Amino acid sequence: MKRLRVGTVLLSLMLAACGALNQSSSSKSQTPPGWSILYSPGMPSRPTVGDSGTWYFDFPTDPNYPACVSNSGAVCDSVNYVTNSSVGLGTHSVSMTFQILTTGVPTFNYVMQADNTCPTSATVRLFLERKDDDFSQEFYRWWSNPMVYDLQPTPGDVTMTVPLTPDQWSSVYGKVGNLNATTQAGFQDALANLGNIGMTFGGGCFFGHGVNISGGTARFVLVSYAIQ
Repeated sequence: MKRLRVGTVLLSLMLAACGALNQSSSSKSQTPPGWSILYSPGMPSRPTVGDSGTWYFDFPTDPNYPACVSNSGAVCDSVNYVTNSSVGLGTHSVSMTFQILTTGVPTFNYVMQADNTCPTSATVRLFLERKDDDFSQEFYRWWSNPMVYDLQPTPGDVTMTVPLTPDQWSSVYGKVGNLNATTQAGFQDALANLGNIGMTFGGGCFFGHGVNISGGTARFVLVSYAIQ
């Protein structure tokens, strides 16, 4: 079984006391509108609303996987970025409570392109994006690092809580936010001008270049997401 890198991840069979997006609450709130699934071939543009304020999506399968990886004219169906717009300023932490429900014994695949040669697990990470990002700026996108969940069935709810401190986040090229004065300034600028928050799916050399499954089924269920 793949490992869960815990850090400040809390495993619970009860619902975590985590609020909805940009709110703090002791109970689950209705999932806010605005969540989008981005850059994800074969996926719907939005998750599906579930019960009790949750939402979910099913990890895709691709009948052409892994041939689509080496075929220069093809893209592999996969889920990559899932984001929502951010309102207000977060200064303390980001928390996400979720479940991964499976049938059978699915394999979580993360190699969606031939140059992804780093041997790690398929993962989900928390994600921050500065407003006005056009993918040309090194310090406009940040990922929780080392905090990560290696994709596998969850024993009930899983909560990832990541402090909004530069040592817990890395940039587009993998530079940790407290590496030097430039990275720290870039991280603080992104926090002060947040445009989107959410999570990304990937593995190997890339935190957000996609995951699909082979065999069985797998569903990601978001219970709550909060930035404080």
